[in-house]
Amino acid sequence: MTFLDTILQALLDLRGFLAGYFVPALPTIKFVSFIISAFFLYAIIYLLVKMKWLSSRIDEWTDTFGVASLFHRRSLRIWRDVLKKLHSSDSKDWGKAVIDCDKILGELLLLGGYRGANVHERLMFVEPGTLSNVDALRQAHMFRERIQGDSGFALTKEEAVAIVRTYAFAFRELGFID
Repeated sequence: MTFLDTILQALLDLRGFLAGYFVPALPTIKFVSFIISAFFLYAIIYLLVKMKWLSSRIDEWTDTFGVASLFHRRSLRIWRDVLKKLHSSDSKDWGKAVIDCDKILGELLLLGGYRGANVHERLMFVEPGTLSNVDALRQAHMFRERIQGDSGFALTKEEAVAIVRTYAFAFRELGFID
């Protein structure tokens, strides 16, 4: 026997020895491997969503292929809903109207080329000369964050109307509404 034959025979013997232990446990090993793989797949997807990697790629593709009109139509539909919610007698609807206005502003700023992970970051890049009420928009955005973050925050109808007017003024300046 040559040296290579000896090594090959030793490896085959080792395989036969280990197979005796692992073959009965193979279903358990497969199950544990599946659970670990599923966990890591979930972790990857979760991190991609949290880092907003996927949404930024989608934004780049929609900019490339001119899907801006789709955003415009959807935003106009949301704007009509905002006006309906503002005329409601329910205070929760008033808060939702402010939140929806902020979403529209975020999309408009994104379409205008202002990059950022959220509306707050995009507003930081807006120059006062671009929008005459950028400071008022920042204040309105702070109200939106309070509405969404503080469940005990009570918004009056007058406040909601004033905030929506602030957004509406910016929407007119940006050419979104007439």
